[in-house]
Amino acid sequence: MRTSLLFTLLLGPTALAQTPIVDTLIADLDQRPASGSVRSSHPEQPIVQPGRTLFTAATPGLGFELWATDGTPGNLVRIDEVNTGPAGIQATITHPDGTAIVSSPGDGVGREPHAIAPGSHTYALLGDLRPGLGDSNPRSFVVWQGDVWFVANDGALGYRLYRTDGTAAGTTLVEILLPGAQPAFRNPGVQVGNGGTHLYLSFTGPGGALLVKTSPSVPSRAITPGGLTLSAAQLGKGLSAGLASGIVFYMESAPGRSYEPWFTDGTSAGTIPLGPLDPGNPNGSQPRMLGSDDSRVWFDASSPAGRELWITDGTPAGTRMVVDLLPGSESGRSGDGFVLLTNGDALFSGTDTSATAPPILFRSDGTAAGTRRVPASPSDGRPTSPDSLMLHQGSVWMTGTSSGDSYDLWSYDPLADALARRWSPPTPSTALPAVLLGPTPNGLLLRVDDGIHGREPWLFDPTTNTGSLLANLYPDGGNRGSSIAGLGSHRGLALFQAIDGVHGVQVWATDGSSAGTQRITNHVGDILRQLRPVADTFGGFVYLATRFPFPATPTTQLWSTDGSPGTDVLLHDFRSNGDTILVDDVLRFEGRILFRAGRFQNQVWWESDGTPAGTRPYAEFSGFPDLELSFEHRGLLWGTNQEAGRGREVWVSDGTAAGTRLVFDIAAGLASSRPEQLHPVPGGILFAADDGLHGAEPWFSDGTATGTRLVSDLNPGPNGSRPRQFTATAQGVVFQAATSSAPGRLWRTDGTASGTQPLGQATGAPAGFAAANGRALFWNEIVSPSLGNVVELWRTDGTASGTFGTGAYVQEFDTANAPPLFVLGDGDEVAFQGFGATHGVELWLSDGTVAGTRVLADSAAGPEDSLPMDLIRAGNHLLFTADSLAHGRELHGIPYAPTGAWLARPFGRGCGAELAVSGSATLGASLTLDVSSAPGAATALLFGLDRDDTALAPGCFRHVAVPITVGALTADAQGVASFPLAVPNVPALVGDLLHFQAFAAVPGGPLLGAVAGTPGLEVVLGR
Repeated sequence: MRTSLLFTLLLGPTALAQTPIVDTLIADLDQRPASGSVRSSHPEQPIVQPGRTLFTAATPGLGFELWATDGTPGNLVRIDEVNTGPAGIQATITHPDGTAIVSSPGDGVGREPHAIAPGSHTYALLGDLRPGLGDSNPRSFVVWQGDVWFVANDGALGYRLYRTDGTAAGTTLVEILLPGAQPAFRNPGVQVGNGGTHLYLSFTGPGGALLVKTSPSVPSRAITPGGLTLSAAQLGKGLSAGLASGIVFYMESAPGRSYEPWFTDGTSAGTIPLGPLDPGNPNGSQPRMLGSDDSRVWFDASSPAGRELWITDGTPAGTRMVVDLLPGSESGRSGDGFVLLTNGDALFSGTDTSATAPPILFRSDGTAAGTRRVPASPSDGRPTSPDSLMLHQGSVWMTGTSSGDSYDLWSYDPLADALARRWSPPTPSTALPAVLLGPTPNGLLLRVDDGIHGREPWLFDPTTNTGSLLANLYPDGGNRGSSIAGLGSHRGLALFQAIDGVHGVQVWATDGSSAGTQRITNHVGDILRQLRPVADTFGGFVYLATRFPFPATPTTQLWSTDGSPGTDVLLHDFRSNGDTILVDDVLRFEGRILFRAGRFQNQVWWESDGTPAGTRPYAEFSGFPDLELSFEHRGLLWGTNQEAGRGREVWVSDGTAAGTRLVFDIAAGLASSRPEQLHPVPGGILFAADDGLHGAEPWFSDGTATGTRLVSDLNPGPNGSRPRQFTATAQGVVFQAATSSAPGRLWRTDGTASGTQPLGQATGAPAGFAAANGRALFWNEIVSPSLGNVVELWRTDGTASGTFGTGAYVQEFDTANAPPLFVLGDGDEVAFQGFGATHGVELWLSDGTVAGTRVLADSAAGPEDSLPMDLIRAGNHLLFTADSLAHGRELHGIPYAPTGAWLARPFGRGCGAELAVSGSATLGASLTLDVSSAPGAATALLFGLDRDDTALAPGCFRHVAVPITVGALTADAQGVASFPLAVPNVPALVGDLLHFQAFAAVPGGPLLGAVAGTPGLEVVLGR
């Protein structure tokens, strides 16, 4: 990828394919058999097509994919992957011509609509409705007028209406034109009503909620229910069921979750409430739609009589409880079992004995008198807890408990009014109940756990009343894992420690592919522990390892490698003799790394250039044992130090003892201002300090005593506001500070008192800040009406209106335990360990918007937790460890192309010349690099893919590794040489790094007395 980028920049655009975002197991390094657990493919989500049934199932290494079967084991075929990882099938529907329409991620695109034609084994993309890797999340599929209609998010206006005939050419945007309104918001719903003559849509958004009625012959119009002005929280459950006269839907009748049923005929006057069914209940009746025909809608709802079965014809008078199975406040309606028969009767599960009794099967014509128990079978009794009710070939099929732990397959003949037990799957008491999935041409498909194979697809043959295992898709693959840890990044590779079951703990390298994953060390007879990355240096990758060479005592060693087998070099053996050696405060500075090493409080500064001879105590800092460096900024090292006669204060250094000095004694004398949270900003740094009068408050320093000042006394008095987590945004630096009036409030500052203001929306306990393309993402504690106390991902651009929650939650109840945010690309997106009921604890991605916050990888398919950790970038791959359950904790990878804005960052030092950038480093645009030196100076611009910091002369450095000259010009009369560069319009280049530096022939220059050099410039390509 990086080589392709080099030639693309120098020679012009080439045809580079954009890499899809898919979760791939890099390598199952430890393949020793596991003990105990059995894996399940967990078949579900059946889609009936002519001649076959599709269903999703998980297999080792692939996760959930789509399979096709006609009910015979020899004809079970996996649909070719729409991407190279878990298909993640969500919304599905079958087109009238038999084509399956699914919502799934695909190669080079996000979650988009795809089609699988009858008999086909491949996916066909119907359209990249949200161009690029973003998800359009197609949903709310309905069949209408011979086609499939749905809504999808185009990424610009939000959710819009689309129509498809099952082909890409026949997938089109349907314009809904409304005077003064644009129905492209969020939380969409689609429902066919008025006997199939009209389509209804619901949307909610910042402008409120809309109901829209449309048809090919009648102009679209917005419906305001009952003359009400809908809030954005209403219509939260979307649309529900159609009638010949209109539709029945849920709507929030009060703040919170107090949902009640409503009806509309497509007019404002004809949009009326059908309740409240449960007056006085702050949660409302919470109706659940069960089924409908042209004249009636069946649903269950809560009322003073408990949750029971209801029916409505779309009028208040025709909305009534069918029967109170359990008189009083106990609920008779239980379970999910419900099906409408061809004569209009309903078959459903419920109980009429006590709330604790298991549900049984009832049949109803919609009246209390016409509701009765289904007669038990004379030989088999009746099923309890009936589930998976399905009407097939005139009979109703279901699963239910017969006696003891037996969970059997049953059928019901509506004409004969007779139950029959048809098959007892081999489900021991330790297994999970069988689930009926759907029909196939040769029988019924079930999910069965026989206690041996886990939950796998089985087939029931109604002609012989026998069942058989269709396929063991997920044999036990082992769950031990390779104990992978310590990921670090080095020039497009990720390095880590792992066990392969043969060589013990060794160092491995990967480029993000299975073929590019290899073991690079072989410490024979040794056991490595606590291996962790230290830094990516200019000659190699440096890592720290605690080794146990037998029979000697433990020793802590510093090693270097270039990522190839046999290149590992011992830089220094600290000879720990059982003590812990710490390596902290690692910085890259002028061609080497600086770090602190030693035992706890007895640490000294070391330097290393990546060679054994160049790894030694740093003599320049030998007189500063308490110096704690934080970062390099504006050519200086910034940190804190405590010396005799003074407390701990802010210091700066140019890397020499003579150039290491106190900036300003904020707390005069022996007192310490305890500076912390040092954060670089243009012109200096922000930090928290206590001058002894104001408590810990925000301060600014430009590196001089006169330029060091208190920014603002946010919490007047000696207690201070204790500012934390300074993070840059487009509108200033945001941070957390606690004041007496608003503990944990979010603040913004431009470094002045007048420019320091509170952002009042995030009042919980904001924490875990990460910069993301002009925004800050952070965790905030909120109270959700449905979830209670949760931690939500928030974003801010530094303004009050731009501060809000993204809708992504984690399991923790406080931000102190929330997972870290991993910034991707140039800061446009972040990945994190998030939680969702559907996927469990998995890897999530957010661009700081609600629509752009989603599950990125479901490594342990389904609701199981893979607990992703150790995120790292290696080239254009996002690597992380995850427990896929099949292989244990191993290395997983996702090819990742960031989608952010371009960025230019200066780094290092110049010697007599300056380098500036103008224009735009975005696809298809051009940028200009301006080199300022001396008038008439011959100037050369150098380009490279990697950064370097090799000293060429005192104070003069080469900042580009393996440089290539891209141009030579003569500076004009003002001493400026301008180099224009075109950026190819190749999406795969987004997020890649370029490094530039220029040298000019200047008489008396610092390099060889004839040359001046610029600082380095790192450019991140954007869209």
